[in-house]
Amino acid sequence: MLLQRCYRLWNSKKYVIIVPAFLIPACVVLWIVTAVIGLEDISYMPCILVTLTQNLYLSGMIAGRMYWLNRNMKTIFAGQSSQTPSKPIIIILELWE
Repeated sequence: MLLQRCYRLWNSKKYVIIVPAFLIPACVVLWIVTAVIGLEDISYMPCILVTLTQNLYLSGMIAGRMYWLNRNMKTIFAGQSSQTPSKPIIIILELWE
């Protein structure tokens, strides 16, 4: 879900989601490798670290893009008092592009 939100917020630019898209199969490969080697005690630790890295990256990219969009809208509508759109509407309009 975070991958799709990040992709849409960044105007469907594929270079933004290349790293997280490769982390998904990397987690599966790490889990299989640790299971085959026989490290049952720590078999989930690599997957947890990869997933944590992916979630932090995607959340940061989404938050950064939303901050940037909000900052740009404030400068565009700085002179208009009653016609300034609310923040959720700006984000929804950006997702529909």
